[in-house]
Amino acid sequence: MNHEASIEIQTNETAWPLNNDADLTCGSFFSLLREEYADKWPSLMNELKEMYESLFALVKSYVDPLTAADQEAARVEELAHRYYTLAVEKEPRITKDIVEISEMTGSRLAHLARRIKEEDSLKRKLDKTVKEENITPDEAIEDFSDCVRYTDVSPTEGFTEHFRTFREELLSRNYVIVRVKNTLMDPAKPYRGINTYVQDPGGYWFEIQFHTDESYEALRANHKLYREQREVTTPQERKEEIAQIMMNASSKVPVPEGCDTIRQYQLEK
Repeated sequence: MNHEASIEIQTNETAWPLNNDADLTCGSFFSLLREEYADKWPSLMNELKEMYESLFALVKSYVDPLTAADQEAARVEELAHRYYTLAVEKEPRITKDIVEISEMTGSRLAHLARRIKEEDSLKRKLDKTVKEENITPDEAIEDFSDCVRYTDVSPTEGFTEHFRTFREELLSRNYVIVRVKNTLMDPAKPYRGINTYVQDPGGYWFEIQFHTDESYEALRANHKLYREQREVTTPQERKEEIAQIMMNASSKVPVPEGCDTIRQYQLEK
């Protein structure tokens, strides 16, 4: 269907063409009212225009039911591109600091080359979130804080002290730790590590995962299984089998001394 074509609603008196700018053409009842009373009753005219726009959207959703889906897909693509572009802009300064701190503390940064989430990957994740949670693209993107992400790996011995040193160095450079989630303490979790969201001095959020050597190896071993488990086409029986396999691998990860003192918290975004 031609999206630019006018739609006509037949009334007892006249036909009103519905144009894409959501404005009734001259000669219609609304136009006559507007010409006569726009100066006298501007607020009433605004309310009538809002009512018309709502009516227009409702009619068009019946005439062209694909419009809403098309608009949602376009918004997903627009937001994915915007967030990817912002990540590319913010990443160099953040990476410089993260690399310096990692070198200073003696850790290693795993798969640093993939520190920016690919635009297509971001788009797929956003689209999937919208559909699975039945929310708008704008609502879904609010929880996306891993467009720029890092994985810091250090030995189990001294891990807790390393985390604290890394954190204090970030704070000294005017970063803010906005979330800390500690799953290293729970052998029943399929993911074991310290997951953090960090805000840079300009207010941009990114992710740092802190791992021991063992928790990182468990993460690598479970990664493909985790993706298989999340697929909607994976049978429930297989999902339960995968959950058990991942739990078995993660349960072998030793808990670093003092790890229980790493407090979990979440600041509002």
